[in-house]
Amino acid sequence: MVFAGGVGEHDAPGRAEILADLQDLGISISSSLNEAKASGVRRISASESKTTVFVVPAQEDLMIAMHVDQMARSGT
Repeated sequence: MVFAGGVGEHDAPGRAEILADLQDLGISISSSLNEAKASGVRRISASESKTTVFVVPAQEDLMIAMHVDQMARSGT
């Protein structure tokens, strides 16, 4: 499972709420990892979790710039 984008990257309480009732699916997060202020790709699942959960920076601004550049070059 992956959380990305602004809310996925920066909303620890939101991630905890979304994952709260998923223990039956083997998903367990570490409160300390989930709430840590960190950058880059990071795991927030607990060591005993059967499913690994990551927070992944989406770099939306870079993707927008790349698409605008492609459109400008193609004349679209």
